[in-house]
Amino acid sequence: MEGQPKTKIIRLRIGMWWRLVLMGVMLYAVALCFAGVVRAAGAAWRGSYLSIVAVLIPFEAYISLAAAERRQLRGSDRTRFRLTEAIVLLLATQLLRRLLNGLPSGPVHLGSLLDPEAVASSALVLLFWSAASALIAWFGQLEYQPGEVAPPVTSREYDLWVGSRVRHVQHTAAFQRILALYLAGGVFVLLLSGLAQVPPTMLIDVRRGTARAVMWPALAYFLAGLALAAEGRLTLLYTRWQQEKVEVSPAISKRWPLMVAGLLLICLVIALLLPIDYSLSLLDAAAVVINAVVAALVTLAYVLMYLLGMLLYPLQWLISSMRGQAGAAPPQLRLQPQAAPSQGSGFPFLEVMKTILLWAVACFIAAYALYNFLRQHLGAYERFASFGFLKLVSRLVASLLAALRCRGALVSRALAQRLAQRRRAAAVTGRRVERRLLAQLSPRELLHYYYLSLLERAARAGLARRPHQTPFEYEQNLASQLPEAAPDIALLTQAFVEARYSPHPVEPSLVQAVRAHWLRAKKALREWRAARAPGKAR
Repeated sequence: MEGQPKTKIIRLRIGMWWRLVLMGVMLYAVALCFAGVVRAAGAAWRGSYLSIVAVLIPFEAYISLAAAERRQLRGSDRTRFRLTEAIVLLLATQLLRRLLNGLPSGPVHLGSLLDPEAVASSALVLLFWSAASALIAWFGQLEYQPGEVAPPVTSREYDLWVGSRVRHVQHTAAFQRILALYLAGGVFVLLLSGLAQVPPTMLIDVRRGTARAVMWPALAYFLAGLALAAEGRLTLLYTRWQQEKVEVSPAISKRWPLMVAGLLLICLVIALLLPIDYSLSLLDAAAVVINAVVAALVTLAYVLMYLLGMLLYPLQWLISSMRGQAGAAPPQLRLQPQAAPSQGSGFPFLEVMKTILLWAVACFIAAYALYNFLRQHLGAYERFASFGFLKLVSRLVASLLAALRCRGALVSRALAQRLAQRRRAAAVTGRRVERRLLAQLSPRELLHYYYLSLLERAARAGLARRPHQTPFEYEQNLASQLPEAAPDIALLTQAFVEARYSPHPVEPSLVQAVRAHWLRAKKALREWRAARAPGKAR
């Protein structure tokens, strides 16, 4: 359309190949976790070939999907193409396994090809292939399609556009699917990592030790997935900018990778600082906190009782003296003695504090996620709230929040009133200090003060004196804006020039007369500012 500004198009995505590398890292981490579980169970596993396949699967899926799209395969043709691709991929995996682990010397039976390792590796390869294909397809849906823009209604292309697939592309839904798959894979990786650290045969042993090692495959999975999610977010933003025809600065494409790298570095540092040598369960961490609170309350009660005894001691001593008895001894502060720790078994205070902080953050994240889920799924929230107990709890929470909001409003109102009172008191105090300081000035200095204070007030009102203007030139400029105060401004200017440049003494009576003109000029300036304040009619 003519007359509209042209939008500068700048590609911000970092490229599908970089996404494929991140996907390969994530699948490689899953393969390592699975191999760790198998080894922890005591089974023989020579699955290095599976790691190689996991890294190459995203590239193969991308090339295959691009070929299917280029050939415009649809329906049954596309299904046959993908099925053939899956069979070839499984055969290539088993061939690579035989090449790396050694070819059999004797005849190969069909049953030997379906051993447990072959079945498990084939299932994992199919899982990796499906996840990579879904991620690539969803990233394709994130991309901006020129066909999304509707042609004119009166054109011939409009009917074709209404029925096209491009029109129904949901970019935000695709991004949410990517995040959901990333989080689901993260849960799977954490489960496998935990099983790899604690063998399945020891799951029922409650006396086992803690896993004192960083789960590097899980950490690599989450870091690579976080970078992939950041790249998906950038692609989604780029698509929205394209749809809205927003001009994008080229600096964003340079800053985004740096910010993502900084975020990944922060996550890596936090992961390395988390407690791995010592950790408590959630109930143990809660017990530590409760014991600490109870110990503090008991200590406080002992201290209060001691102070109360000290306050009542003079009265008790006086009563004993009146009865002729010996005065009682003053109370002694006796705190409950703590058992000394055994030699060589010091309490890991720092590790316990880190564990409590870890569980507090985890509980907060879980509560925040549950709150957002219920808020976004109102139907589920209403179904949950239909139960009697939950309805009672929701009412209690709602009443508590309402009470807190009411209390917060009262506190903010009282705070505002207190601040207003302090401002008024400060203004009164400032005026008193000003009058005290003015009383110490000489008549000549007072004339200087009246004129310079008027200049300062005029500058705040937007009528500042320019550097090249003389006092009389500025007088004409200010008098043109304040015609009702023109005589007062003229007298103030004349008095200032005489006090500044003439050597004769200044009489106190002149200062009193100039002060009256100064007050009228200030009043006129205030009225001029009020008339031009925002929201006032000019």
